[in-house]
Amino acid sequence: SATARRRREVADPVEGAAGSPVAPRPSPDRRAAPPGLVAARGRLSIVALRHERLLRRIESARIELDVVRAAFGYRYMIVVPAEQPVEPARPRVLVVLSGSVLCGIVLGAFLARTLVPSGKSTVAGLRRAIGPLLASAVVALATIGLLATTSSPVVAVAPTLLALVLWWLVAAPLHRSVLVLTFLMLVAEAPGDSSGHWASPWSLLGHLLDANLNVTLPIPALRFAGVDVLAAILGGVALWRRMTGDRIDTRGALPSPRPLVGAVFLSLGALAALVASGLAQGGDFGQVLWQVHVPGVLLLMVLLLLAAIRGPVDLPALGRVVVLAALFKSLMAVWVRATVDLPRESLPTATSHADSMLFATATCILLALAWERPGRLELRRLLLLSPVLVAGMVANNRRLVWVELAAGLLFVYFLSPRTRVKRAFQRAAVLASPILVLYLAVGWNSGSRVFAPAAKVRSLVDSKSDRSTEERDVENYNLIKNLQDHPLFGMGFGREYVQYTRGDDLSHIFPQWRFIPHNSVLGLLAFGGVLGFTALLWFLTVGVYLAARAYRSTADPRMRAACLSVVVVAVVFLVQAYGDMAIVSWHSVFLVAPALAVAGKLAVFTGAWVPARRRSRRVPAASPALRAVP
Repeated sequence: SATARRRREVADPVEGAAGSPVAPRPSPDRRAAPPGLVAARGRLSIVALRHERLLRRIESARIELDVVRAAFGYRYMIVVPAEQPVEPARPRVLVVLSGSVLCGIVLGAFLARTLVPSGKSTVAGLRRAIGPLLASAVVALATIGLLATTSSPVVAVAPTLLALVLWWLVAAPLHRSVLVLTFLMLVAEAPGDSSGHWASPWSLLGHLLDANLNVTLPIPALRFAGVDVLAAILGGVALWRRMTGDRIDTRGALPSPRPLVGAVFLSLGALAALVASGLAQGGDFGQVLWQVHVPGVLLLMVLLLLAAIRGPVDLPALGRVVVLAALFKSLMAVWVRATVDLPRESLPTATSHADSMLFATATCILLALAWERPGRLELRRLLLLSPVLVAGMVANNRRLVWVELAAGLLFVYFLSPRTRVKRAFQRAAVLASPILVLYLAVGWNSGSRVFAPAAKVRSLVDSKSDRSTEERDVENYNLIKNLQDHPLFGMGFGREYVQYTRGDDLSHIFPQWRFIPHNSVLGLLAFGGVLGFTALLWFLTVGVYLAARAYRSTADPRMRAACLSVVVVAVVFLVQAYGDMAIVSWHSVFLVAPALAVAGKLAVFTGAWVPARRRSRRVPAASPALRAVP
């Protein structure tokens, strides 16, 4: 039978890899083993043989693979044959002529500016023009040479563009330069925006401004951002004009209040002291640069903008810059959502996290103007532009922007005096409060789109609503525990905060996550302690104080709206810092610094703060009409 035949096959010896028997035939004098045990022994022997053969093959393949890898570089070589050009290489005549015309325009601009200045003779003008003429000649020759040799027009005109930028920075008034720089930094596209899934045609400019130049340019020594270079040039221009007595920036400009300037220097001193404290305790200097780079530039930009902003005459242009930048980024966010076919999980932000500050600030500026001056023009502007900003907030998909907008409007509401509109709003809020509570209660656990705002509110207050909120609570707990360990002076910069409760390890995404916490407010408290935190943000405190005093000292609705906007910027910055690392964002620099400069100039103009020299001469700071409170 088949069963008997299988038993005989199992009982027969099985030849192995070397031909030796695996299962020896039992001796005739030994009692026969049970059939099941014999079959099991046979199967085990077969499996053991197969396993041994497989191990030998794997070892042979591994040895052969190592040999091939070691000898690959010596066995193979790729040879690219020479190619004959299809036609003789010659310069592109049209491109060279266009570049020559551009260089001529640059040369003419230098000549018009420096050759024959007013009140000087032709000989003196020629002497002064030798340097610009030589520079223009070098730029022109470099551009023509690159146009004739390179295939990229952008690379070819780079010297000319660089010369134009430098000439603008040196020749233009500071208030124009800082306005252009502010707009570019607010609309610039930093690396990592749109989660890396989408890049605009002008992304190269944003990368040159926002990130270190060695990331974009193949020069490892350029370990600084383009905005650092531009800010340093503007600071040098301001110092040079101050030392040489050039009045291009001081003509018609108001002095800066000493308390604000002193507060900036106090914050700079606190920053340096915390750096020294952290390094003395074994801090990492490389991480210190990550922590203090943007805050240091912010403090220096406040000083630069105090020298550049002349007074109320620059307020309209500054407000337009912020609003236009917000509209630009809103349309960009809507465009990204409409063109990039990715779900919100893969594309969490259409532009960037920091744009929340820009959207909220621009919306509050429009609302403050309409609130303080409820005319037809302001209301029309609000109704036309605010939907675009709201669409940008929805497309950017950041829940923090709604908190910032609510906080900014709340401060506008409490700072403004009681008016008929405010009383009507109060009555409407009281009547609508039961409906709002009912809406939140019904939609608290609902997944419907109708109750999406309720879900946003829950994600902000309920730590169990999602993983992100829970991790934020773990980080906040650890930072508070570190503050308790160093309550007065903190740990200093350059040191990691201690994890008392372990959360997710983010080092594979952001290696500096324990040096730059997500919660910048608690992070500054942990690294600087109560005294260090107070000293670091003292410049912001003084700026808000001056804005509040100026608001109570003027009757001009535009200036009052500007003062409210200053307070809104400070509140939005602190909310963003508490929720999303605003302390290392360039948006913080170019929103907070102009706001504090405006606060200082308005405080002097309205008489809320009288400079020492004006006080000694007993000259009134502002007219009684401006100082009247409605």
